[in-house]
Parts: sequence; C-alpha cells; structure tokens
Amino acid sequence: MKNLIYPAVFHKDEDGTYTVTFPDLDGCLTYGSTPEEAALMAGDALFAWLSAFQDVPAPSDMADIKSGTGDFVQLVRASPFEKGT
Repeated sequence: MKNLIYPAVFHKDEDGTYTVTFPDLDGCLTYGSTPEEAALMAGDALFAWLSAFQDVPAPSDMADIKSGTGDFVQLVRASPFEKGT
C-alpha cells in the first residue's frame, strides 16, 4: 500500500457526532462521538478501504478540498487494525 495519507472532511452532525468522508475514495466514510474518536475511526476506515481496492487514486491536495460551513479538512493516516480487536 503506497498512499497512506488522505484528506478527510469532518462534519458535525445535528446530534453532536462527527461524520467523516474521504472525497478521493468513493464509499469510504465513518463517524465518531467526538472529533478525536472520529479521527481514530477515520484511520481504520481508510486502511480498510485501501486494503480492499487495487486501483487506489492519488490523494488530493488539501487546498483543493471543498467543505461546508462548520466542516474541517484534516489529513488522515491509514492505521492498520490490531490483531485480536
């Protein structure tokens, strides 16, 4: 796996949770109760997505990512699942 870091958009939902999407990776999304939890979950989701597909697009430049009001863009590193979890 050559590309391990991708930009992600963090969106605060009405219920206070955070949804995370990866604009470069169709269908790669996750969520968390807090920004910190969402960031951890995003690393796991990114790793799973990259592991499942052979044709992996190059990550976009963060400056090119458009987000909504109140959203923020953050780089996320793919974090492999630990055995036994």
